[in-house]
Amino acid sequence: MSEEVEPQRFITDLVAEKWKSSGVVFLLSALGPFLKKQYPNLNVKEYGGLQGLCESITTLKVVRHPESEPKIGVVPADAVISGDIRRIFQSVSNDPRIVLYSDDFWQAFTRKTANPRFINILADQTFSVTEIPFQSAISSYEILQSDFPDVSVDMTIEQKVFNTHKKVNNWLERNEIADADLIFGKKPFIDNKHVKGSTGNIFLDT
Repeated sequence: MSEEVEPQRFITDLVAEKWKSSGVVFLLSALGPFLKKQYPNLNVKEYGGLQGLCESITTLKVVRHPESEPKIGVVPADAVISGDIRRIFQSVSNDPRIVLYSDDFWQAFTRKTANPRFINILADQTFSVTEIPFQSAISSYEILQSDFPDVSVDMTIEQKVFNTHKKVNNWLERNEIADADLIFGKKPFIDNKHVKGSTGNIFLDT
């Protein structure tokens, strides 16, 4: 497999997995860090930029948000887009059935504390959880006491998980964090081995 074809297949698989699991675009702004990490020597300028590279892949289709010019995404070439195109730019974080959050992120909301708690998004698209904002972070967002879910011992595990997802989604929307699945997800889309997700085995304080 040539070095040129390999990134094309990598991008195609990422986009296909996201479309299959959530029915939304893979934003170019989110694709860039994945591609740079996987292929640090790839020069997308040879294709006229990341958009040009995606447009050169016959298995993909580049789409633009009708109201926000900077929002450009990618979907499979055979994706059927009907109705309001804006819906395919919605973050999958709006659907609590889809995102499988990493343990660290999930515990930040399920292990309640009286101390301050911040989620810090770092330059490499990873994150950390601290009691004070991380100075070198791209951005830091506080988890307020009102962000912790209402759970009780008599709730089923499904109820606890659902209530937590609602709180997480509200927190993401309030802080206008897009593509939460890419930053806080249990797994990157390039790895299909991990099936364990945000389940209720981490509720220790109920």
